[in-house]
Amino acid sequence: MTGHDHEYAALLASWRAGQATPTELYVALRDPMRRAARRSIGDGLAERPNEADVDWAVQRAFETLLAKGPDAVKTSLRGFAATIAHYRGKDRAPNPFHLARADSYGVGLMRPQHVASIGP
Repeated sequence: MTGHDHEYAALLASWRAGQATPTELYVALRDPMRRAARRSIGDGLAERPNEADVDWAVQRAFETLLAKGPDAVKTSLRGFAATIAHYRGKDRAPNPFHLARADSYGVGLMRPQHVASIGP
């Protein structure tokens, strides 16, 4: 285990004991959650994600983490938080195939930069 892994393990133990505050959890997990959310939003957009979208995904991921509680964490607190943020990022990123289908019906949801990425 690296030094950071020990810190996350200690934080998880503290959370399970009811001693860690949501603020402590957020400060410790913010960066890994932001990286995961940014990566998944960027994958969906094929461009640099908007920071507001990243913030939205991280906030929802953190709310989900708190709602699930410490007992839901099976191995790694950092990995669990990042996984949740990854999926919240996917929720935030538009699906270009869905948008292209909607655009073909004249709905106009397709952003111009995505047109070339999906083909004719």
